[in-house]
Amino acid sequence: MTSLLVVSDSHVHNATLQGIFQAHPDISICLHCGDIQDDPASLKIETLYLVQGNTDVPTMPKELIIEIDHYQILIVHGHEQVVEDGLDDLVAYGKTKNVDLICYGHTHHPMVAKRDDLTILNPGSVAFPRGGKVFVPTYAIVDLGDDLTIHFYHAKTHACVDDLVLGSQTKKKKKSFFSFLKR
Repeated sequence: MTSLLVVSDSHVHNATLQGIFQAHPDISICLHCGDIQDDPASLKIETLYLVQGNTDVPTMPKELIIEIDHYQILIVHGHEQVVEDGLDDLVAYGKTKNVDLICYGHTHHPMVAKRDDLTILNPGSVAFPRGGKVFVPTYAIVDLGDDLTIHFYHAKTHACVDDLVLGSQTKKKKKSFFSFLKR
């Protein structure tokens, strides 16, 4: 089983990212959903997939589609899919790409949702949480096995904050978010 660190909206806080990498030395792959606003060359992680956010330099790719352990993963920032107005445009876009998992950022709000055969993940912001019911800096870890398992963590203490994030979603959905994509 492969594990992925999923981060977003670090906004020049590479030291915070490095702390996250050090807290999880067994994970060698990081997906960054944009708005890094810094030179990623200083980051010490084996594999970094990074997309352009609305505040990044235009030389970064706007999206990436990667395959890891037979999962097709789309990484976008989300501003071009207008995620601040809901997930409909993002889901429609993801369906055209034939992916299993969409990782996005931009809103600084951690969340996970299931729409049809798509899993949609926003890890929140590691630097600047914004509004909503979860006002702590967060990131996510995705375990790719027979099931897709997602957990949320505090970006400074590295404590699991699943109850905080998923508690802001409905109780009925909470039970199904930890492990829900069967192969």
